[in-house]
Amino acid sequence: MEDYGLSRNAFANKIGVSPSVIQNIVKGRSDGTKNKPSFDVLAKILYTFDDIDAYWLISGEIKLNSTNPNDLEILSQKEEEIQTLKTKIQALKAEIYDIERQKK
Repeated sequence: MEDYGLSRNAFANKIGVSPSVIQNIVKGRSDGTKNKPSFDVLAKILYTFDDIDAYWLISGEIKLNSTNPNDLEILSQKEEEIQTLKTKIQALKAEIYDIERQKK
């Protein structure tokens, strides 16, 4: 929804469901349970937004096409980002350790 600049209500209206359907999927019901989207809701999303990958929508995982150079480039960039973040995390842990050691 956010990628399309739509509120939950606008998204619901665009795909043709009531806003409460989206509310129950995203936030859950008043009893704390979350609904999983029905096949009908998934189909309406895919029909309305033809750029959304069905595999991603159902599984939450990106399915990479190893023959698509764009997918490989994206994967490479994400791996670099992960390594950079791991390095930053290690540096921050070292700083925290040093600060805690100086307090003693």
